[in-house]
Amino acid sequence: MATKDTPHVKTPITASITDQSNYGTWPNSEPGPYEVSPPSELSILVASSSPLVIGTILQFSQVAIALLFVGRLGKDELAATSLACLTANVTGWSVFQGLSSALDTLCPQAFGAGLKKVVGLHVQRMAGLLICVSLCVGCFWYNSFSFQRLLIPNDDICRLSRDFLRILLLGCPGYACFECGKRLLQAQGHFSAGLYTMLFCIPIHIFLTWFSVLHLGFGMKGAAISMAIIHNLLPFGLVIYSKIFTSGECWPRITRHTFQNWMPMIKLAIPSLLMLEVECIGFEILTLLAGQMGTAELCAQTLLVTFCGFIYKIPYSLAIAASTQISERIGEGSHQKAKETAKLVVLLAASFGSVLVVILLVFRNKIPYLFTNDPSVIVLMFSVVPMIAIFQLVDAIVGVTNGIIRGIGKQYVGAWIQTLGYYVVGLPFSVFAAFGLGWKLNGLWAGISVAMLLICFLEGMYMYFLDWSELVEDAKERNDAERDA
Repeated sequence: MATKDTPHVKTPITASITDQSNYGTWPNSEPGPYEVSPPSELSILVASSSPLVIGTILQFSQVAIALLFVGRLGKDELAATSLACLTANVTGWSVFQGLSSALDTLCPQAFGAGLKKVVGLHVQRMAGLLICVSLCVGCFWYNSFSFQRLLIPNDDICRLSRDFLRILLLGCPGYACFECGKRLLQAQGHFSAGLYTMLFCIPIHIFLTWFSVLHLGFGMKGAAISMAIIHNLLPFGLVIYSKIFTSGECWPRITRHTFQNWMPMIKLAIPSLLMLEVECIGFEILTLLAGQMGTAELCAQTLLVTFCGFIYKIPYSLAIAASTQISERIGEGSHQKAKETAKLVVLLAASFGSVLVVILLVFRNKIPYLFTNDPSVIVLMFSVVPMIAIFQLVDAIVGVTNGIIRGIGKQYVGAWIQTLGYYVVGLPFSVFAAFGLGWKLNGLWAGISVAMLLICFLEGMYMYFLDWSELVEDAKERNDAERDA
């Protein structure tokens, strides 16, 4: 049973650090007193990622809850809420997630080096940065009508969407702090923290949305109010979890050091943001392109993207667990074990992707009926499923290689590769195949699959030729700067 001194998922890394007599000093880069076999490492990755999968899906479900209740009000309200959530995802939530991904490098490496207070110091700085960014996000959301009008030529829907965002922006600080808090706890081996918090908050969210939208008659504004309230409750859920299950030794007092030495964090945060936004915006462009083909194609594309996004939660969660493991090992000086973990997680992702390909092809006839009864949409989805299967295989591998890139602190490399893959190769090929060759939806997915193949190859080659021992020196230099401060 978990206690304050026992994480729910205690890795060999955290266990070995706790047992070291010279805790807080820099370990040797030679293998430590413990050895991790592949089966043991595999069990660690599965145990770490399993609660992340469920927690991520529950976090993803917040939008579905809002749409479920707003859909009862009318098609204009549903369209406006969908547009608002799309805008919030691309310009807000993804921004917070991307920037805070820098902590996937900083926090585990500091924890691996035995610098517990530095773990919390990184989180405090990131929280400060995200609060500042949330002010910019809020200004954009408050004046989002003109931007949305470029996408949707309907003033009423854009106005309703803007009003939704003006309320939702009140939840930005809470959402930002939640993303930081999750990474603070994950660095300590507490991968279930986000899950428990979501299990506590989702029932409240459902009740508040029903109560405000339907019972009080606030309409879609009630859905925005409920979502903003829940976003501000999420970090308090993590605080309660921390009080119960951790000793608090990774959280220092807020001092002047909290507001100093932000530049190393920002240098990791900006490319981390680009890695996420490049992909997110790329898929939104594909949806807009599908809209040029017709209503049925747009519906099919939207459903397929939603389906793929749901499946992606599994490799994404595995990537978070792997990133933490690899980063901790680099932080403690065990670069060879970090490399072996990277190999194992790629193999695991490839295995998952292969199984997924078989499932998609076997149940090809059934999958479209999970989403719609419209014959034209069903035919389109049926025709694209084989291409989706290929995409999912490569996407699973790329998902974890991106996690490895974050774990080793080379986000700028990932950002360049992602940009090359999506915007230089993938999207142009999608346009050519969809409209030039007449492949339509298959062409869109063919282009993005080619982009994924290129990204997979380039990131794989980069990590293969990478001198992993230099990563240890980079982490040592980064942590020594904090120790000296």
